[in-house]
Amino acid sequence: MKKGFTLLELLVAVGIITLLFALGVNSYTTLTKQSRDAKRVSDLQNIRSALELYRTRNDAYPTDYNSLLTGYINRWPTDPLSWTYRYIPITSAIVAGSVVDYKVCGRRELNTTPVVTTSECYINCLPVASPTAYCSYQLSPLGE
Repeated sequence: MKKGFTLLELLVAVGIITLLFALGVNSYTTLTKQSRDAKRVSDLQNIRSALELYRTRNDAYPTDYNSLLTGYINRWPTDPLSWTYRYIPITSAIVAGSVVDYKVCGRRELNTTPVVTTSECYINCLPVASPTAYCSYQLSPLGE
């Protein structure tokens, strides 16, 4: 009697190992996307906190994000994939130049449906010279 495995047994074993490997890679990819998305949401919430602190001290939101870099936030957060976070100040129709509202926008990997086309965040959230990919997540003073 010969010892060893038949070709069919080896093929079945290799097939099972390949299937398990493919499932593991898929799960790992999804988990890394989820963790990057969680960092993006956290970054945008930190920006919103800095904006609210700025408004508390100055009675208006800043006209650009550079104003936040002096005492409100250490540095502008960096997206895990070097995508772009957008700060969009919304000025008052009554008091010229006064920023009364804002949108902070970013792009998620797992939910890439763009925000509604009427939103100020319906803009490109990828670096310049990249293909257009609209922001899919936004925060404002009142929440998402």
